[in-house]
Amino acid sequence: MQTPALSDYFAKRKIPLLELSQNLLLPAEFSSLEQEYWAVRRSVGLFDFSFMSTVELIGSDAIALLQLIQNRNCEELPIGKIAYSMLLNENGDVWLDATVWRLGQHHFYLITGYSILPFLLKAARPYR
Repeated sequence: MQTPALSDYFAKRKIPLLELSQNLLLPAEFSSLEQEYWAVRRSVGLFDFSFMSTVELIGSDAIALLQLIQNRNCEELPIGKIAYSMLLNENGDVWLDATVWRLGQHHFYLITGYSILPFLLKAARPYR
């Protein structure tokens, strides 16, 4: 027996979809925004990061690099926790939101909506 596609599930339930890029459709919402807000406050929420860009930062200078490019104090972020953050340009202005996930003492994932590798390589030059 063939498993139905997730798109069939969404279509059957008339869940509106957003096209983030070619061939990448994601639900716009499952119910009202207020219902979804209270659902994650009272129970649990699930977020699919698979379509996003993830950069793994490992090493003794990982925290220093993160402190340079975003607004969270990653030294205080407990291992295993995720925090919402803002990436900052060289002037200290916000230019992109991100998620920082601390996996170990000097091990992080930085997750954004699109690839920031050129930005990170430029910011990391002093740490090479």
